[in-house]
Amino acid sequence: MKKILIISAVLLVNVATTFSQVIKIENGLLIQSMTTNNFDFFSEKIHSYSLMFGIDYLKHSHYELSSELGYLERGGKEKDIAPLESDVNQYQVERWGCIQFNTTFRGKLSTNDAYLYAGIGPKIDVVIGSSHFSSSFLDGYEKHRVILGLRPEVGCNQNVGTRLCIGLNASYLIDFGGVGKSAYTTLISRPFTCSLSLGYRIK
Repeated sequence: MKKILIISAVLLVNVATTFSQVIKIENGLLIQSMTTNNFDFFSEKIHSYSLMFGIDYLKHSHYELSSELGYLERGGKEKDIAPLESDVNQYQVERWGCIQFNTTFRGKLSTNDAYLYAGIGPKIDVVIGSSHFSSSFLDGYEKHRVILGLRPEVGCNQNVGTRLCIGLNASYLIDFGGVGKSAYTTLISRPFTCSLSLGYRIK
C-alpha cells in the first residue's frame, strides 16, 4: 500500500514539474450510499468531504489531461430497527478514509476565457486504517484495501485574469469489484461528487 502511494506521489510531482500548465486544489462534497449485489444494505445516503491536489496538463483547445491525488471518505448508513433506548442515533453509520489517485482524459468545448469538458479515466483508492468495518451490522465483511475503478466526470473552468482559474466538477466513482465483501456477497459503494477548484496557471 505504501509503495502505491509513493509511486502515485512521485508520478504526480514528475508530471507537475515536466508538463504541468495549471496546478490546483479541489474541495468536494460526496453524496453516497452502499448496497450489495444481492440486496439493499447501508443504502441510506451520507455526506462527506474530499480534498484533492492536482494538475491539468498537455492542454489543447479540444482536450487535456488532469491528474489528482488526495483524501476522501467512503461510506453509507443503515437504519437500526432496534436501537438501544439510550441510543439517540437511529442509524448504523459506516465511514472510512481513502487516499485516491486519478487521471482523466477530457474532451473540451472552449471559449475565450472558459471551457466545458467531459472526461473519463482510471482511479485507485487506497484504504487508510483497518480492513475491518466498525459497524456491528457489517460483521463478517472486510474492506478491499486497494480499489481500482473509473472516474467519469463533467465540469467547467473559468479563467480569472492571466493566472487564476476557478472550476466546478461533478463525477461518479465506479469501483471494480466493490469496496468490500463477505463470504456470500459484495459490498458496493455509490458515490457522487461535486467539487470546486482553484487553479494557478504556471505556463
